Amino acid sequence: EPSFFNLKLLVKNVNINDCQDMTNIISNPLFESVGFGEFKYGSIVEGGALSAFGVDFGHDGERINSQIGSNVLGLSLDWMLDNKIINIPNLIKLDVDGIEHIILKGAKKILMHPDCKSILVEVNDNFLEQSKNVDALLTSYGYTLRDKLHGKSTDQSDLFSTSYNQIWV
Repeated sequence: EPSFFNLKLLVKNVNINDCQDMTNIISNPLFESVGFGEFKYGSIVEGGALSAFGVDFGHDGERINSQIGSNVLGLSLDWMLDNKIINIPNLIKLDVDGIEHIILKGAKKILMHPDCKSILVEVNDNFLEQSKNVDALLTSYGYTLRDKLHGKSTDQSDLFSTSYNQIWV
């Protein structure tokens, strides 16, 4: 969880649910490579979303309206694997408000490993660069799109009506 405003809530929830022994919190944003970049906050409200790292666009591909930002270290999933920070997961859930396709580029080793069976990734159909790249990358890594879903509340939202959770296996 790279948002400083959300870390407090995350730590509270982990402790309320007595999961501190099962949880490792990594406060660095994911990206395709390792390096410093600007984390642009879409909101300074605790629990807020719609932030961005290393890019000037948000979940819809449009320029992000950032109130504040800070330079932070971004990490790729493959770098984290190579440095033994993480192990190969069976399942990945990726919902990062617009840079899903960029993060997938830095996760090739993980996603091509036979132990990684499925990925749930949020994709905005109207953000063509994201949508096309997610499809091309996951297909090239050997995955097949199994389902594309979103909830009833998303149907009624002008902001997220074209965003779907895609399930790839």
